[in-house]
Amino acid sequence: MNGNLGALTNLTGRIISLTFLSRSRTRRLLARAARFSLVLLPAMFTALTLCASPAHGVILESWESQAATDPFTGSGDLTWTGDVEAWAITTESWPTSPAQDFAGERSLRSANHRSVEDGTSVVETVVTDIAAELDFSMPIEWNVFFSGNSVDINTSRRADFILLSDSSDPTIIEEPDDMMNGFKLSLGDPLFDATGNVPPSSHEGAALDDSLTLWRVDDTDDRWRVVGSIPLLGIADDDLNEGWNLRARLEPDGEWLIGFATGAIGQMPTLTSLGMDPGAPDFTNFAGSAFGGVGWLAPNNTAGDHDDFGFDNFSVASVPEPATWLLAILGAALLGIGRRFGR
Repeated sequence: MNGNLGALTNLTGRIISLTFLSRSRTRRLLARAARFSLVLLPAMFTALTLCASPAHGVILESWESQAATDPFTGSGDLTWTGDVEAWAITTESWPTSPAQDFAGERSLRSANHRSVEDGTSVVETVVTDIAAELDFSMPIEWNVFFSGNSVDINTSRRADFILLSDSSDPTIIEEPDDMMNGFKLSLGDPLFDATGNVPPSSHEGAALDDSLTLWRVDDTDDRWRVVGSIPLLGIADDDLNEGWNLRARLEPDGEWLIGFATGAIGQMPTLTSLGMDPGAPDFTNFAGSAFGGVGWLAPNNTAGDHDDFGFDNFSVASVPEPATWLLAILGAALLGIGRRFGR
């Protein structure tokens, strides 16, 4: 009897010991899980926030590193070529009119446009090398801010946002003539009669009224062709002084999306898909030779239109997909957790 009682006592003690051990282990596991969640949940929140947010390109050109320079020499935060002498690095604010100002203390403006000297409508274009920013296996985004001194958008005033060009020659960009591959956005009123363009026949005829238009050209064509557009009538007052944040996005499958937001610099445009362009030049044409920039067509008068345009915060960047951000952030978080709790 005593032996049985002793055995029962030992068994009871072991059960009680295991119960306490189990509870202790459970508490430790719960504590670890709590610490795990403190690390993982913020990482998941950050990843999901990035997935839900629009992609932002890195600002490549803000002019802030330079002193006021007139005429422009091509030296900004980046190196620019083309019709540089037609421009000037100047202040961020317009001296007259209620035009939207630029960011920081500097902007590039069309201070010395040849339309005054020559008495004819002229396009002045500047470009910079963007090849290092491009990775066509990822989405690519372009952003820029345009503003003007109370200038109406019409057929004689056109602002070009050069997205891709395999030529840095402004004459070729303005009049392709079977010598370049490229894409650009234009803020303007395309002409129905192609021969009325500046230069003549540099663009196909397109009765689009005031619009934000995506154009493309390849080296078998002599002019820019319309890919798609967003009409501006009824959406905005169609004046440059409103301020125009322009945005374009190229997906890895070739889909183009474009958008604009009027108002102060820094607004994020909502994108509209234009689909894929079956006639687009092969993107291998831009491997190692890719330029982006801005052009301004001013009319043949001396009423001040020539210096009524400027741009700021020009940017180009290849942007990882949201899923890539999510995997990278969660992977880093899990790696850190594994190292911490594996000790």
